[in-house]
Amino acid sequence: MAIGTRISQALHALPKTELHLHIEDTLEPELALWLADHNGVTLPFDGIDDLRSHYRFDNLQSFLDLYYQLMSVLRAREDFSDLMFDYLAHADGVHRAEIFFDPQIHMNNGLDYDLVLDGLLDGIARGRAASGQGRDAHRAGPVEDGILRPAEIGGIAGIVGTGRANGTG
Repeated sequence: MAIGTRISQALHALPKTELHLHIEDTLEPELALWLADHNGVTLPFDGIDDLRSHYRFDNLQSFLDLYYQLMSVLRAREDFSDLMFDYLAHADGVHRAEIFFDPQIHMNNGLDYDLVLDGLLDGIARGRAASGQGRDAHRAGPVEDGILRPAEIGGIAGIVGTGRANGTG
């Protein structure tokens, strides 16, 4: 049964909250391919349609395989800014978002923790400027020993909490 236009518009206009969103999971095929090309990363896909076909997951492992492949395209601060901004630009009425990221993956890919965080924060600032709306971000996951120290987050606009996303604590 199709939803009527008025109901669809009303649902679109409702304020929403996004809970437990891993920002890397929002990487769209178009941005992934653009970043791969821009950063000289070779991906094993034959264009946008081939990559899109891999977004149909059969199981957790098929999701994780694509997830880790695509993380390799995120190489610079601007990449993380674009990732966050792209999510916020398409967030369909989301007023609050509990956003996580996986620093371990990026650090294992040779990136500096601050590069990742600064890029994500820049994307939040760009999103706020473009929409005129404030959004809260939630930073999670271990840094080196798995603990985010309060001094690391004090005074960062939009960060309202930290946590551990790896299920060990």
